[in-house]
Amino acid sequence: MARQTRSSSGDSAPSFIHQNILQDPEKEICTFDSAHLSALKTSGIFPKGTVFRPFDREIRSDMVSDEWICFNVFPFTLGLQFPFPDFITKFFDTTKICFSQTMPMLWRVLLVLDQIKNNHIPDLSVHDLPLAYRLRCHGSCRFLFYSTSSDPLVLRATRNEDEWKSKFFFVKRDSIPGGTEYPVQWLRKADFRKLAPPLADSQKRIDAIRLLPEAERSFNPSPPTPSPLSSANMSDSSKVPILLDLDELDSYPTPVMVKKETPAATSSKPLPAPRANPRTRASTTKKRKGSEISAPGSEGFSYDELSFSDSLEPMTSFLNKALQHLLHLYSDACGTVALHEARIKQLESTVADQGAIAEAKSRHYESLMKKVTQEAELKLATAEMDHEQAMVSFWEGIKASAIVSLLQTSIKMAYEAKETGLVCPAWPVDSWVAKLKELGGKAVPLPVEAGESSKSSEVVDQAGDKKDAGADAGEDAGQDAGAEKPGKAGEDAAV
Repeated sequence: MARQTRSSSGDSAPSFIHQNILQDPEKEICTFDSAHLSALKTSGIFPKGTVFRPFDREIRSDMVSDEWICFNVFPFTLGLQFPFPDFITKFFDTTKICFSQTMPMLWRVLLVLDQIKNNHIPDLSVHDLPLAYRLRCHGSCRFLFYSTSSDPLVLRATRNEDEWKSKFFFVKRDSIPGGTEYPVQWLRKADFRKLAPPLADSQKRIDAIRLLPEAERSFNPSPPTPSPLSSANMSDSSKVPILLDLDELDSYPTPVMVKKETPAATSSKPLPAPRANPRTRASTTKKRKGSEISAPGSEGFSYDELSFSDSLEPMTSFLNKALQHLLHLYSDACGTVALHEARIKQLESTVADQGAIAEAKSRHYESLMKKVTQEAELKLATAEMDHEQAMVSFWEGIKASAIVSLLQTSIKMAYEAKETGLVCPAWPVDSWVAKLKELGGKAVPLPVEAGESSKSSEVVDQAGDKKDAGADAGEDAGQDAGAEKPGKAGEDAAV
């Protein structure tokens, strides 16, 4: 949810709206300080009369205002100036993307396409780009170009850029051309084809760009005219000229003033010339034999023609400016120290968090390993017990089968011996039969039962034979009677 905040500088500017978009705002504290702003003002990158907001480390790049607009420093390190070229301006007018939510890769592509439009394809349009790129939101609602094919339209546009997120500044909207028409809120999503529908001949122009030599459609990291805000120059604060801007002095809450004292009596005696600095270079301060050191004259004032009272006012003004500048530098140094302390604290917290996470993961994996080991040991013990039981059952079954076979054989042998009249009282046939029944073996039949069954089968066979004999005798008698009847009839006919 957006919230309002006021600058720590105490100016009368309207409240900024905090969009709460940045994922890690503490890592994006502005480092483009007053010294860099001074270099920007004198670089001629912005039109004359542009009003820049004083450096304030409490303001983030995702804070928006109806009066101030945020710019990233990166596009100006490529040699661009404001207002941007027509092609780049048309892109932002079409997509409604804020300048501060663009990534370096997008600026590189736009710069190369603007050069192609000027040198090769003058009718190149922003509406042609959706055929080659789509707008991709990558982290904290910042946009870049994502190629729709394996062959990007602009080559070598993807490279690392250090600390570009923390280099930004604010400009008053009504002090630049078209500033009041630029969007205030950041764009959250962007469908490039809906924002810039391709034209009928867009594919023709895209194909023409792909036919250009590789050097013509590649990003050149070294522009022909280096910008005063190039990454090499701005990375080292010692290369940035330190200029005292009196318009910014009222942004500091507690200025130190030098008390102006009125002398008791004026004197026409000129002030003595300032002494030479003993820490100046040895080439200018080293005494030579037979010569004296000449004291250098002051570049700020000329004391030779002014009395003390006349030189007091400009000297007081100069000292006030110097003290204001020292206060400015001290404030910047305090901000830098606070920034580093915050980063160190954050790193310490991150290291502690990572250590706690590592320790928790170690405990988790140790517990998991112990659990897996216990389960494996339990499964192994269970398998061993099952195997032992199976082996016991197997051997018990074999033993039972062997005993049953022995009992059956012994009982059968005892029965056969008894039938032949050989009786051995030492044979416990009854106990064998009981044990065989207990073990579930098949009972051995007695010899008597076997004999009766054989006799009954013999009786049945004999009855069958007699029946067959009777039937055969009846059949033969019938045949004989039939043979006698025709002979007798013949004899009667003859008589």
